[in-house]
Amino acid sequence: MIPLLLLLIAVSWVILLPLVMLNRISQNAAAIKELKRELDALRHQATQPGNTQTDLDKRIAPEQDQASSQPQPTYETPQHDPAELLAELRRAREQAAPPLITPQQPPQTFTPPPTISPALADEAEVRTVLEPAAPAEPSARFNMEQFLGAKLFAWVGGIALFFGVAFFIKYSFERNLIPPPLRVALGSLVGIALVVAGAITRHKAYKITSHTLCAAGILILYAAAFGAHHLYQLVSLKAAFAWMSVVTAVAFALAVRFDSKPVAVLALHGGFLTPLLLGTGEFNAPALFSYLGLLDIGIVGVALHRRWSFLPLIGALGTALYAAYWSADIAREETLGIGYLTHLGFVSLFAGALLAARRYGRLDHLWLGSFGAIAGACFFFALCTASSSWGINHLPSLYLFLFAVDALLLAAPLAHPQGRIIFDLGGSATFIILVIISRSLRDAQSLWPSLAAYLTFGGLHGILPSVMRRRGCVMTGARTAALFALSAFIFCFVPLTKFADVGGAFWVAVAGLNFILLAVCILAGLFPALIGGLLLTAALAGVWVGRLPTGAELPWLALAVIGLMGLFYSLLFNFGRRTRWFAPGNDGSGEVDLDEIEQLSAPISLLLPFLLLALCIGRFQLLNPSAVFSVGFALAQLSFVSALRTGAFRLAAVGAGAFVFLEAFWAFKQVNTLSMPAAFGWLLGSAAVIFGYAVVFLRHHPAFIFPWVAGALAFPTHFLIAYFIIAQRMLPSVGMIKPAAALAVVMAVPNILACFRALKVLPGGSAEFRAFVAWMGGGALFLLSVALPLQLERQWLTLGWAIEAVALLLLARRAPHRGLLYVSFGLLAAVFLRLAVNPAVLDYELGEGLPFLNWHLYTYGTAITCMIAAARLIEPLQPLAPTFNPRPALWSFVGILSFLLLNIQIADFFDSSRTITFDFRRNLAINMTYSIAWACFAFGLIAIGLVKGVRASRYTGIALTAVTVAKLFFLDLQNLDAIYRIAAFIGVAVVLIGASMLYQRFVPADSKANSSSAPKPSPTAGP
Repeated sequence: MIPLLLLLIAVSWVILLPLVMLNRISQNAAAIKELKRELDALRHQATQPGNTQTDLDKRIAPEQDQASSQPQPTYETPQHDPAELLAELRRAREQAAPPLITPQQPPQTFTPPPTISPALADEAEVRTVLEPAAPAEPSARFNMEQFLGAKLFAWVGGIALFFGVAFFIKYSFERNLIPPPLRVALGSLVGIALVVAGAITRHKAYKITSHTLCAAGILILYAAAFGAHHLYQLVSLKAAFAWMSVVTAVAFALAVRFDSKPVAVLALHGGFLTPLLLGTGEFNAPALFSYLGLLDIGIVGVALHRRWSFLPLIGALGTALYAAYWSADIAREETLGIGYLTHLGFVSLFAGALLAARRYGRLDHLWLGSFGAIAGACFFFALCTASSSWGINHLPSLYLFLFAVDALLLAAPLAHPQGRIIFDLGGSATFIILVIISRSLRDAQSLWPSLAAYLTFGGLHGILPSVMRRRGCVMTGARTAALFALSAFIFCFVPLTKFADVGGAFWVAVAGLNFILLAVCILAGLFPALIGGLLLTAALAGVWVGRLPTGAELPWLALAVIGLMGLFYSLLFNFGRRTRWFAPGNDGSGEVDLDEIEQLSAPISLLLPFLLLALCIGRFQLLNPSAVFSVGFALAQLSFVSALRTGAFRLAAVGAGAFVFLEAFWAFKQVNTLSMPAAFGWLLGSAAVIFGYAVVFLRHHPAFIFPWVAGALAFPTHFLIAYFIIAQRMLPSVGMIKPAAALAVVMAVPNILACFRALKVLPGGSAEFRAFVAWMGGGALFLLSVALPLQLERQWLTLGWAIEAVALLLLARRAPHRGLLYVSFGLLAAVFLRLAVNPAVLDYELGEGLPFLNWHLYTYGTAITCMIAAARLIEPLQPLAPTFNPRPALWSFVGILSFLLLNIQIADFFDSSRTITFDFRRNLAINMTYSIAWACFAFGLIAIGLVKGVRASRYTGIALTAVTVAKLFFLDLQNLDAIYRIAAFIGVAVVLIGASMLYQRFVPADSKANSSSAPKPSPTAGP
């Protein structure tokens, strides 16, 4: 055991010496920093204008010359005590403007120096201050000889003395020269003699020797007590324990009396090794912890008295090691109360010691470390209890102990600003232990104390630090407090994954956590943290709804939770910021752009409840969606009211869009089982309400477009949902009228009436009027465009789109908007593709009508007319979209469709069958007609290009002429008979000669560019 004791002592010194050195280095660094600050201040003062040595010399010299020219009075030398003069000089230098000492008239006379005027007295004082101070005496350097001869020899001598006594005792033991009682007595006497010798030689000249003798004596007394009980059984355990305790107390007393740190460290180690050396294998917790408590009290007292802050750290580590060993291996359910009381006692003792050190000016980092070590032991005990099989049976007491320790950690930030680290680490440890306890819950009944613990955690680490921060006490950072308040939500996920039915109390606790977070954000000015609360609450609700049985009846509690969550955060995000609740925090947290965060948070607060409602629709059978739609509709109305009251008009569009999404999702999921009256009632009613809000916004806030967009799209979007239901349920037609087409026409009526309403409310030429009419008219035309293909078929659909495109452009002339240009061009492009690319267009009407006066003529002719009208109507609207010019494309569509119509009519005239086919070798007359018609068409293109100056038209005519000539020589020459061949060649020749004459008569403008100054016509202009 003696080698073990020596090993422990050596290890303790290895641990202690770095701690002591670090403490001394920290103190020296602080002193150097203070001296550097004072030196910088003096240098700054010396560099100010008028305070330099040259300035003072220049200002004092004229006064000295003037004073030397005046007659000098005679004075007698005053008789003063040197000590009094020195004290008076010190007082004068401490004052800002020291007064001059008026000399008295002593008997002895002398010639004084030149008189300095009072005005220059201050300058002379400044000059004295600025003069370089006398060099300070060099600090004492390390003396190796002194260290070796005085300290090291004394320490080695003490250790050698201890080993000598030990070897002597060992020698006597081996040869049985001294009986055991005498051995113990001699050892005790030697120890006492060494302590007395150290006390006698405590004079300053022999201080090191005195400390060495006392330390050796204390060690020998410890060894004697240990041997008396453990080796020879001369004394009982209680007597040996008392003996070693008395030795420890005496050692502390000697350390305080002689100001000896080595003796104090030795006493400290001896005190903590006593229970280990005298252990019997049975752990007596009350006795052990009582002894450790008394030992810690003595350590704290000595540390406060002598400023030895390393002692509490070593004491706390020793106590924590004993407590951790007991918590891990010995603690049982029946000893739980002892564990609670002893650990609370330890942490209370060191919390009080921390505050006492602050009061008496003894506080440093080592004190904080000792408090953190003992707090760590308490959290380790709570962790062991929470992880045990029996700890979960005592949840209330475990929670009380955990939060009591957590609350006592408030002493750290109250004592020192850096103590907030200990408080934050304690909060993190509490968080981990609460998560472990939550995972160990066995039933829903044990959830009640856990919910209270979650709320307590949020209040202790969220609200309390924020309140104290407002009062000037920084216990933790504002962001850290908000983070702890948010982390309390994480506890709630664990019960949700364990129990299917958590009950209403769970959601009451979640609501409490939301209010705690709200309070923290208000006190700390952290508005963005509320977004985290919203996301976590929505995630909790989503997990809960996802664990409910699929297909069961939707519980009203789910709707209440979702609705209240949406209501709470919507009101908060929409009105909270404007009540100035969220003042900027003291740590700069208010420097973020709250307006941008608000623009993001308000839509999120609306969208998340709708997503949860959609989750409910996906998991439950809802034949009648009134319950879910009522909650969603209320949230949508809240968005409109918020937009009216706060001016955040985007919310109106977000709320309307979210509700339409909810309706569409329900129709998609429940289309085969839904109630048709309920479905169409909600669709038409919600569309009418959203549209009505748009009209209200038109009257009160005509400058904002988002409500108009929501209203304009209300009926079109609801029509799409209704059409999906109609198509899936295959509703029959009423006569020749199809229900979907009729519904589209009916839904277009409100948008058309709104356009007429805008004529009375808005100025005709204003931008608001144009935007409103464009959106409302576009919505109406969309419905009508959809109604056309639903009601009409084949060429009638194509004609309907062409006419609608022209109608859109006419609307754009009344309410200019570039979107109308895009939509109209898209419709005309669709018309072109259906007539030019779609081969089925030739079979729409088979063999009906007169030659040339048939359905091909009115279909293609109407489309061509609409495209020509569109090209004309777009020209004055071109400034609306400078980068978008569809007129060349439209004229190209006109030319291609005209050419196709020409060929279709030729084929239809010569073909007696009910279908149209193009075959150049089947009929000689039709082949000739194609050649002549193509040549005439090319001639027309060239003529238009020459007259209008359109280069593209001329080039197209030339290309078609080349194709016609190629057909004439390579196809017609071989296949046509003489008469048809003659007619074809003569016809094409006449066309070519005519084209040539046109080129000679109307020379292209770009060819005259070198010889004429006439303006060049636009190459893309239409006819």
